[in-house]
Amino acid sequence: MSIDLDLTFIAPSLKTVHMFPQELIDRLIDEVAAEKPSYYLLPGVRRDLRSCSLAARCFRSRSQRHLLAYAPLFIARGEMQSKRIRKLRQILETSEAFRKCIIYFSIHLDATDPDDGDIGWKLHDENLPSVINMLGEIRELTCCGNPNAVEWDRLSEDIKTALRNTRFTSPHLSSLILSEISISPYDLVDTCISIKEIALGSVEITMGDVTSKNAPMLEHQLEKVRLSGHEFSLPLSLQNSQTLGSLRHFTVHFFRVRPCNIRQTWNVIHIASKSLEILGLFRCFGA
Repeated sequence: MSIDLDLTFIAPSLKTVHMFPQELIDRLIDEVAAEKPSYYLLPGVRRDLRSCSLAARCFRSRSQRHLLAYAPLFIARGEMQSKRIRKLRQILETSEAFRKCIIYFSIHLDATDPDDGDIGWKLHDENLPSVINMLGEIRELTCCGNPNAVEWDRLSEDIKTALRNTRFTSPHLSSLILSEISISPYDLVDTCISIKEIALGSVEITMGDVTSKNAPMLEHQLEKVRLSGHEFSLPLSLQNSQTLGSLRHFTVHFFRVRPCNIRQTWNVIHIASKSLEILGLFRCFGA
């Protein structure tokens, strides 16, 4: 929804805005921004929110919350120290208000082509762990590679530790989105220990020596799972009643119909049969 605001018309009456409770003003701003913070704002909505933020002091905080809710970081292939990350760290360190605005945070890694001779590249950016540690209000974390699957081990130990520690530094974090990432079940569980919603898109689960008997399990049960790609990316070690017993929303979109994908889909449906409310099956069983 986009609302055309003629602020020049209402400017003489802006002083009367203070007569209304702040909760009512916040609700008005939420309506302008389609009711809730979103990582994607239509150009018209973004323009209206900017106008609101400049119209009156009581409009500013709520408008900025919507405008600054999404903080994406794009890291180029082979990049070791990102200027964008350094700049974001400087802003976060000087503005507590800005830190509170960021609800959606994403890290986009430009994947390394195995044929370009840079297969040993690892991201050692020293500013990224500090940025992650300062994002205490985030609800959703995205990590994705493009166009090839990026190995989780391409992230330095400091970065991986900061991501694992989000369960302490970001207590509101409840949604994890991984795309084009190669990761083991151990790393997956360590990173999303308190996650309620998880989306895995073309994620490669590297089993190694991990088996369904000794793999760890989530401390909290998942409520929403979205899977897409060629393979069923939720490992067997997490297909149990402890992890999926309270699943309410399950969506699967495969690009390839395979018997193993069908079996695992039915397995998850069976485990979550008592709690499942929304089921979306796209191209799971052929055209």
